[in-house]
Amino acid sequence: MRVGRRDFIKTLLVGVAGISIYGYLEPIQVEVNKVRFNLGLNKKVLFITDTHLHGVELLDKKIIKIISRLIGEADLVLLGGDQYDEMTPNLNVLHEFLNVITQKEAYYVNGNHEHWSNNKFPLKEVEQFYSRYGLEPLNNKALWIDNIIVGGLDWIFDEPSIAREYASKVGEVDILVSHTPDSFAYVTQGYKLMLAGHTHGGQILNGMLGTNSRMGYVSGIYRDGDRIMYLSRGAGEMLPIRLLTPREITLIEV
Repeated sequence: MRVGRRDFIKTLLVGVAGISIYGYLEPIQVEVNKVRFNLGLNKKVLFITDTHLHGVELLDKKIIKIISRLIGEADLVLLGGDQYDEMTPNLNVLHEFLNVITQKEAYYVNGNHEHWSNNKFPLKEVEQFYSRYGLEPLNNKALWIDNIIVGGLDWIFDEPSIAREYASKVGEVDILVSHTPDSFAYVTQGYKLMLAGHTHGGQILNGMLGTNSRMGYVSGIYRDGDRIMYLSRGAGEMLPIRLLTPREITLIEV
């Protein structure tokens, strides 16, 4: 059967419109991933990154509802950065989110958007704001949390030498949190598991059109010898458009 030019264009337009609508609807969905690594640490970590909270009730409430459901299973909460950005109207929109996650011990590192929005939200003031909720920074340091050592890297501006400098301050840890996954290539020792975000899974078609990782990381599990990285697709994004790359919140058993 031959398809006329007009019918072809009409079908094409309908298809493009459908994909566009789906691309706006998909951010409403948040996938819960439960992952297990046999590291002998006997901990369950709720890993949340790239929430990009803007005070948009439909999107923010979805994230908070899922965290509220999972928080009881977790031993601690680790935040991978970009919890807010330049489009966040004020820090008070994080109030409900922070109240939920700090039901357990909770720690964070900065991402690129925390640094890029420093003029609007100075990092020292953000640290003070977080401290009211009991949320502690892990930027370029390590802490004993019960029986394990957890460390974190501040945003490294995609520079290998900076990543290694920051890692030297952290020292040997069990779990290392880094906003950018490229630290997995830059820092090749001193941890068992790295947790990262930043890429949003490519945001469109699970990275098939590209990723903002210089090393080509997209999402999921990466291994190099005894080292493991789990790269989350993130729980949000600055511009709420995704296509076949759902948001993610992850419960990781180690």
